[in-house]
Amino acid sequence: MIEFNVLTEPWIPIRKLSGQIEEVGILKVLEEAHIYKDICAESVLENYAVTRLLIAFLSDAYTPRRVADRRKILKEGRFSREIIEGYVNQCLSKGASFNLFDKDRPFMQSSYDASIDEGKEKPIATLQHHVPSGNNHTHFSHMNTASYSITYAQALRSLCAAYVFCVAGLAGPSSVNNTPCVYYIIEGANLFETLVYSMVSKAELGNIPWNEPPIAWLDQPYVKPKQEIAAMSFVSAYTWMPRRVTLIPNGNTGLIDKVYLTAGRNFLGNGLWRDPHVAYRSNKKEEYYPVKPVADRDLWRDIATLTASDQEKSHIPPLIVSQIALLLDDSSIMQNVKMVGLITDQASYLSVVSDELALPLPILSNSFLGSTLKRDLRFLEDVANILKKNFGELEAGLGQEISSSFLGSMHEWLFRYYIPNLSGLQVESATERSVLREAVHEVVRYSTNSIYREQAARFGVGAKNLIQVEKSIIQCRRQIGKWIKKREEGNDSGV
Repeated sequence: MIEFNVLTEPWIPIRKLSGQIEEVGILKVLEEAHIYKDICAESVLENYAVTRLLIAFLSDAYTPRRVADRRKILKEGRFSREIIEGYVNQCLSKGASFNLFDKDRPFMQSSYDASIDEGKEKPIATLQHHVPSGNNHTHFSHMNTASYSITYAQALRSLCAAYVFCVAGLAGPSSVNNTPCVYYIIEGANLFETLVYSMVSKAELGNIPWNEPPIAWLDQPYVKPKQEIAAMSFVSAYTWMPRRVTLIPNGNTGLIDKVYLTAGRNFLGNGLWRDPHVAYRSNKKEEYYPVKPVADRDLWRDIATLTASDQEKSHIPPLIVSQIALLLDDSSIMQNVKMVGLITDQASYLSVVSDELALPLPILSNSFLGSTLKRDLRFLEDVANILKKNFGELEAGLGQEISSSFLGSMHEWLFRYYIPNLSGLQVESATERSVLREAVHEVVRYSTNSIYREQAARFGVGAKNLIQVEKSIIQCRRQIGKWIKKREEGNDSGV
């Protein structure tokens, strides 16, 4: 039997603090996480999915009961070899296998069943988001997927990503969070800190079960196609298998070109599951749904969903973000927040989106500052929509072009000036609040006036063009001025 022990075999690409890159197994990546910078696979989807798997492993091993337990881990500066090895032995004693090709319990897969899997062979490319196959045809490639093969390490990383970023369709149910959403990670100074920041404790989860159902390698090895499951736990969600998968090694070549693949487990969703790495918005029915990436919308535009939720309860920030202040003593620390998502259209993959932002801790933890940020971002979005609508009547695509240009200039201003000033705002000072609000209005006036001049010069040939441009400018000035007046009068519930 071919063996590939995921605990010791190299399959996780990591970057050391020195910049050197190597591949390691689970045990080494955890034992030496304090000397590693981050995980650096070819795909940002794989980076997050592998990180999520490690979080599940650590969470089941440590089982922190409260935030204080995570603070203790953080203070120790490295993960305990004794705890990790003890957990592995405990898993093995319960029948778990960490062999990728174990006959009865292949790691993170289903055991083979001829009555289900026979004739269900598919090219290994079906597991990879960046390789065109099936509905995933949006990428141009001359590659013949039937003869395409990858290493065991690549297959395992692809398997992890396929589960997390799985879409519903004829092939089977979606991931545990339904349509792929935006996932957030708070990056520390090293991989150890990143993983601790990304863990949660039992107390933080509230009523969500911890390990019942159990983690994938301690759960039933047989994945029944389309089996409907209502119960969900933290560790089972982080190792959820919405596809029934069995990797097929190509002899002793060290390569895989085929996989048994069919529908997997179907999480019905009971309304109680809240993914700690996901932000949620509420709809008009006050139902919360995960924030999903949208085509032509940069991820930074949704940073308000990372902040402490205000009294409106319009959103729920990711649990790992809302709790980060409880782990750190220095409120001046800038937190690097990584975001990754997969834009889809039904069962088709459109594009991968990712971003990284440095945000001050007070904005993430102070509900007043978070509410202020949300309202000001909403105002900027309103301005962008006004520009899009009025200039869109002049020429096809012009409105979107101007709107995107405006938001691009606002992005630079927000992170260079606004956010640093907001984080140091004395909330009890009406003067400081007024000064910051006026700064928002001033940058909008300056940016839109520049746009008006550019468009007047662009279309200013002929009386008809001048009239049309002037009409758009007047409409924009009037509508934006109306919003500014409302905000100054306090009718926008602003600062």
